[in-house]
Amino acid sequence: MIYFIGVDHYVQHVRGPLGESFAQFLRDEIKTFRIVFVAEALTNENPAERQVESTASRVAKMLAIDYRVCDETPKKWGHSHRISGTGADAFLTERCWLAKIEDKISLDMLFICQADYLDSFSFLLSSKNHSVKIISKDWFAEEDLRRKIYTGIALSFLEIRQLLGLADSIARNAVLLNRGFGNLFGYLQQSLTVQIFLVVNQLFEKQNVTPAHSALSIPIINNMVKEKVGKLRIKNRTIVENGLSKMSYSRTWLDQLSDEMMVNEVVDYFNQRLDKLSESINRTRNEIDHLLRHKAGERHVQPQQWDAISGLIAFASEFYEIIGEGILGLSGQLDVSETLEQSFKRLLHKAKMEMD
Repeated sequence: MIYFIGVDHYVQHVRGPLGESFAQFLRDEIKTFRIVFVAEALTNENPAERQVESTASRVAKMLAIDYRVCDETPKKWGHSHRISGTGADAFLTERCWLAKIEDKISLDMLFICQADYLDSFSFLLSSKNHSVKIISKDWFAEEDLRRKIYTGIALSFLEIRQLLGLADSIARNAVLLNRGFGNLFGYLQQSLTVQIFLVVNQLFEKQNVTPAHSALSIPIINNMVKEKVGKLRIKNRTIVENGLSKMSYSRTWLDQLSDEMMVNEVVDYFNQRLDKLSESINRTRNEIDHLLRHKAGERHVQPQQWDAISGLIAFASEFYEIIGEGILGLSGQLDVSETLEQSFKRLLHKAKMEMD
């Protein structure tokens, strides 16, 4: 089996956090698929890069796996110019690569190349009756989205959970806290309410508020997924199909969709849901204005507004599960070493007050 990973050429030699993320990804995939041979297409035209070991070669060496470079300039075919990736040049390039890995073709191998070549070269091998599997059509595009959805959605969602947990603890122990601290925790609870509304509102910003403010909201990230739909491979179809089937999508129909078609379906689904939630989103924004206009002791939220907030939070959770976990393969575990609620309980315990 030949396993493919498409990348941006820059990623193949990059160092720092991005390089380490790519290295960890390669290590995980090599172990998962029991890879015994790694081949990599490199241009090696930049003199500085010729002196730098690629990330894939470092990982292969560390795991004691055979590694081979497939130069994108097939000199053995009599061509010394740079291959453009289209037409006859691409034809020669890919046959040069095939010649360089033909003696290993029966092994479970990993082939890394620029994303633009991936579809055509994997098709070439498949047409010659070799088994192929695409692990990632464009790792850099996927990693960019993973980082943005984690920063913009996952961390905001975690913050909301923390704030709600702390506010709930204060509410459940109001009598005890008021007896011991007067109005202190009542004011704190109202401040938490404002913060919860602000974070939820940020999750649903439709565009950057100012050029300096880069929002990573659900609508913006959903549009980013739409723009990169052809470069994405679904990491966990079960999560995606389970999520959509709950919304009356036919499981039989979903099973027939390609990754690209299913990602398009997911994007369209969330865009439709966002349209239906527009009233709740606008009410939340109006409520923020209301809360900020009043003094701390006069900030009260109506029960129906909390219902709207709960619906928006549930939608954010669904978005992260289907796109973050299902399509992009992010972890579903959004935990911290100690929650605000746990810290709060420790604080009161030191004050010799036992909470419910």
